[in-house]
Amino acid sequence: GGGPHKIADDALAWAISPDGSMIAATKQLGRNGFREIWLTDSNGEHGQKWLETDEYGTVARMMWFRDGKRILYGREHQDSNGYQGFIETRALAGGPSNVVRSSGPWWSADGLRDHYLLPDGRLIYLIGDLAVNGPGCNYWVMQLDQQTGQPAGKPRQLTNLAGVCMDFTGGTADGKRLVFT
Repeated sequence: GGGPHKIADDALAWAISPDGSMIAATKQLGRNGFREIWLTDSNGEHGQKWLETDEYGTVARMMWFRDGKRILYGREHQDSNGYQGFIETRALAGGPSNVVRSSGPWWSADGLRDHYLLPDGRLIYLIGDLAVNGPGCNYWVMQLDQQTGQPAGKPRQLTNLAGVCMDFTGGTADGKRLVFT
């Protein structure tokens, strides 16, 4: 009910909590992109900085775990020493982040390119590949423990493609179908 209204300045909203009460957004531009994750209520009020990277870090692509007690996000770090990409989880209450997967540059072989968290805790992620037919990407899947956010099994490759790459991975609410460009 009611018309649209602005809920934040200079922010990019990524995810709404499963119960609809909170929004996870990125703010504060650094050298390489947004470097802070902020949590607010659904009206954009009572915002709190939840996670911060250094000037060379970026955060993006956040998703809530089904119980609303943990968030999965992508983090990148690029400085004069090189580039690293990460998929991490962290409890809503705070504490240390868990690195679920890391890689070198996204444009290289074995580089992380995208990720999506299914409702049942399976993490779908996209890895770059350099094949005979040129660069490409393939999807992998890994089960995550819903309580700790840590891997709960070995990764398994889902696709075996060459010369094509996907992006902007999403899925249906029941987690039975993926969508991508």
